[in-house]
Amino acid sequence: MSLPIIVDCDPGNGIPGANVDDALALLYAQRHPELDCRAVWTVFGNTPSDTGAKCAQEIVDRAALSGQTPPCIRQGSTHPLHASTQRWDHQRKEYASSPEGVFAWGDGRFVPVSGDGNSSIDEAVAKKLFRDVTDAASVAAATSASQKVTIVAIGPLTNIARLLTAHPECRELIEQIVLMGGCFGFGDLVDTNFAVDPEAAQIVFDSAIPLTVVPLDTTRTTHMSQERWERILKACTDKDLAEALRQWINPWLAFSQQTRPVDGMWVHDLVTLFALTNPELVSIEDAHCAVNEAGKLKRCSDGRLVSVVTAVDNEGLLGAFERAIAGRD
Repeated sequence: MSLPIIVDCDPGNGIPGANVDDALALLYAQRHPELDCRAVWTVFGNTPSDTGAKCAQEIVDRAALSGQTPPCIRQGSTHPLHASTQRWDHQRKEYASSPEGVFAWGDGRFVPVSGDGNSSIDEAVAKKLFRDVTDAASVAAATSASQKVTIVAIGPLTNIARLLTAHPECRELIEQIVLMGGCFGFGDLVDTNFAVDPEAAQIVFDSAIPLTVVPLDTTRTTHMSQERWERILKACTDKDLAEALRQWINPWLAFSQQTRPVDGMWVHDLVTLFALTNPELVSIEDAHCAVNEAGKLKRCSDGRLVSVVTAVDNEGLLGAFERAIAGRD
């Protein structure tokens, strides 16, 4: 029986300067037989939320399997609860226009992407997301023993914070939240997903919904080399999808190899879904944790009890992704 999920993300496939791990996670969510992706929400972060919605739609269209009901795509929050997105837009521009970005994406010209900044969208977000949760829970009740939905959060947590604040009754429909975010180590380094909107992260942590946290400390132990990526592409029998993947992923891989201490790229967001489909290949421990005002994740005795993914089998992860893309899982 497949697990009903909603993926909340900030994809940037095809956007110069934007990370592409959301795209890998969305492909896995749609192609893995144990997952039933009912909706995809987008949030500002890696890209503006309207751009992310277009990126997500392209992934869903490309990855659709015959007879599969595609998830609905929902543009979510355009801004943090009480902050600006300017810093993160500037970071993407710096990546695309740097010498490494010129090498990776071509002529190096930064391509502005839309970001309507429409506050009316943010005001309407919670109502739309609550409807998605209700619909997904109804499907779950009709097709499985569970009447709840799992939310996989791989972007800033603003959408979920808005949902929980405006519709606290939705807690009864959510089985758990599995999120990629936070960072225990690396000095003062903060993970983008939490740092973009620390207030939203605190609201999610303060909820009574079971949380599984996949921190940067763990996702930085993953890696996908260029050689391993080529093997994955070769295994993909859908040649149109393989070509789209090559165009989306290869530039970021080239950029990452020159700017990060990793052989290839980290596959941060993919770990959240892998933890759901292959729990035997990850290590999880319970810990009392809290998020500070800067978005730093800390272990503390008075924090809330969450499940923390502390280790992942990297080849198991990449192998599962390869099989899902090839339609063999």
